Amino acid sequence: MRTPEKFEALEFWRKAAKNWPELILCKDADRGMLSGFPYKRAYFRNLITGKAACAGPETFRIGRLLAVEKESLIQWLADRTKEGGA
Repeated sequence: MRTPEKFEALEFWRKAAKNWPELILCKDADRGMLSGFPYKRAYFRNLITGKAACAGPETFRIGRLLAVEKESLIQWLADRTKEGGA
């Protein structure tokens, strides 16, 4: 069941991500490339591929490039916002 805080965080990130593409290459996940995105590219890459990778959004590969679906990224950002990590 969603708590009010979780619902608010999801709504916030859905509004922030409305202009993001459905598939996001991790090399393009950067403050300058995605409006409203809270991380720099290198920090985001370390978050999802480093030691805490199991806590990151679901990623997959397109050729050699790591990618993430927009909805998975939104869910992950909402969870981090609720925990105070974003």
